[in-house]
Formats: sequence, C-alpha cells, structure tokens
Amino acid sequence: MKFLVLSFLLSFNLWASPSIPIIQFSDFTPKIRVKLADKLKRFFISGMDLSRKLFLNNESKNFNGLKAIRFNCDGLVKDKFRIEKNVLLAKIESPTGFLNFEKDRFRGSMNVTLGADGKSCELINETHMEDYISSLLSKEMNAAWPLEALKAQAVAARTYAMYKIKSQQVSKETGHDVFYDLESSEKHQVSGGLYDTTDKTDLAARETEGEILVGLDGSVTPIFFHAMCGGTTLRPDQVWSHPVKGYDNVPCPTCAARKNHLWNRKVTISRFAAFLDWAVENGHLDQKISQLKNKKIKVLDNKGPKTYVRIYLDDKIVILKKVLFRKFFGRVEIPSNNFYVVFDGKNFLMNGNGNGHGVGMCQIGAHDLAKKGWDYRKILKHYLPGFEIRKVY
Repeated sequence: MKFLVLSFLLSFNLWASPSIPIIQFSDFTPKIRVKLADKLKRFFISGMDLSRKLFLNNESKNFNGLKAIRFNCDGLVKDKFRIEKNVLLAKIESPTGFLNFEKDRFRGSMNVTLGADGKSCELINETHMEDYISSLLSKEMNAAWPLEALKAQAVAARTYAMYKIKSQQVSKETGHDVFYDLESSEKHQVSGGLYDTTDKTDLAARETEGEILVGLDGSVTPIFFHAMCGGTTLRPDQVWSHPVKGYDNVPCPTCAARKNHLWNRKVTISRFAAFLDWAVENGHLDQKISQLKNKKIKVLDNKGPKTYVRIYLDDKIVILKKVLFRKFFGRVEIPSNNFYVVFDGKNFLMNGNGNGHGVGMCQIGAHDLAKKGWDYRKILKHYLPGFEIRKVY
C-alpha cells in the first residue's frame, strides 16, 4: 500500500466556512456531516480508486487501486499565525462508497479541515442519514435489542440530528461556523462505522426512514434519550434549567423494577470543599467558601424533582444546581441527575436513581416495553407525549 504524504502549509488565501442555509424539509437531501475526530496530528485514509481534492491550491488527483493518503497536520500553522475561522483542506472520495479510517470503514466521503488550534486536523464524514442512523444504533443502544426499541431509538436520534442541521448550531461557541452538523461523541450522539451496522440496525433505520418527532405545533426541537431513568423521567428544565415544549415527567415502572437502578456515593468534607472552590472559580458561586471542618453544616431537603441543593454553612446559605455535581465529580461518581444529597455529620451522601441525564426516552425502559410487545410508536408516545411522528423525506 503506497502512502501519499501531504503536508499542508497555509501560504494560500484562507477559505472561510460556508454558511448552511435553513433547510426546508421538502428540499432536504438526506445527508449528514459528522465530525469523527479532532486534534489529529498524523493519520491516513485508505480505499479503492481514491479521488483527492486539495482546496488550498485547487488541486485534484485520482489514484488507481488500493491506496492510502497520509496527512501530516502537525504544525500546519505557526503559533504567531492566528486563524479565526475553520478552513476546509481536503476532500477524499471513492467510487465504491467506502473509506477506511483507523480500524473502521465508513460510507460516504471524508472532509479534512483545519482544527481550531491551527496545528491539527479534524476529520468529517459526510454520509447518508440512514447509514448514520444504522451505525448509531449499536453505539447509543444495543444492536441485539428488540427491533421496536431500535426503531424508537432511530426516530429519536434522527430527530436530534435533523434539529442540529436545521438550527445550524453545533455549539454555543462555534454556532454554524464549522464544516459539520454534529459530533460523534457524548456531547451530541455517538455513531459508528460500517462494522457497527447489522441487518437489524439497517432494518430499524429503513422501516423508520425519514421519520422524526415534531411538536404538536409542528416545531422541531431536540429529542433527548438516556440509559436508565430509575423510575421517572425528568424534564429539560429540571436538569438544564431551560424548558422545552413537549416534555413531561413520565413514569417508567419496568425501569424502577430493575435491581440496579439505585446508586449511592460518599463524598468527604475536604472533597466537597474542593467542589465549592471549583464552583467559585467557574462563576457558579459568588464568593469563596472558607474551610468546612469547623462549620455547622445543614443540607435542606432536596428530594424529588428539585434542581438545586441548598446548604447552610453556619448562617450562610449556599445554593448549587444539581447539574454541577455531575460536571465536577464526573458521570462515574454521579451516574445520573436524579439524586438527592444529605449530610451525616462526616460525609455528604448522594443517593440516586438511574443512569444518564434522565430526560426524554429511557432506553432501558424502551427495551423492556418492546419485550412486552409495544411498538416503537407507542414507546415514543409514552416517553414523549408532547410530540408526534412525522415523515419528512
């Protein structure tokens, strides 16, 4: 396998990121651009009969047979050279429709862009929406689960993807000033490659092709899902403090019946003090808290759907959003947003249910309901009562 070494030097005029027009569903071409990786220094893409276009010098070239194109992105731009916008460097395609990156194979084409740091690359896969959904099902759910659960997941994930395309907002920081619609990560949705697809995931995508969830007024909003609610789902405003129409607290009896839905964690006073310092440094508390060991500590009742924890330190009250606990302690230590905090005189005890943020469709619950004979439409209507399924392409 021959390697073609491409070291990009930005001595050309820089290309600004094109803006994506608001998509009308009647005109929608079911393609999606997914960022697979970033901060890449050196990597290669391989495949059969590759075509390569370099945008900085408008050069195109075709290669016969099995080839690999290597990219050296280390030090593309000197530190003194500041880039404020993303830059499209190269596009790789194959007439077979398949490209290899690392240990996986992907359908569609690959775009290579300059990373935000100007010293590395980002890799973006442009592929058909349904191929994307099929690869996602084995990552966000489980390819061996009942077909109706996979179909419910397909509709939910497709809606989120369509929302990202339509809203043109990848993140608060970058907005639409990037060459991709969403990331393959927990920040957005985790997708896979060709090796992650199965006959069942392909079937789930095909039998729900073009279907998304819309509000009763026809609006498109992000549809969320999580691993296990623990008995009752949460609304977006209970987790992220901003309401989203269509969501409600929904009971999930099959999830509540599972033995592993409860969890407990213990945090020492010194570690909790570090948490408070972090909250001050990041602007979540107004002033620094002195040591806790000699203070009288009282945690007010915060059970149920309460989004805040109120703590008296002597005569001073500290109010903390529950979502901050997961940000600081991590998802392993705080598995879900459905928890409450108590103080036993020595440690802060956190008692919770489920796994994940708890908003929207409970994946374990969807699995169990599908096993009971529910179809995907009934499952989605149960967890997301304020939405209805609509076929948009």
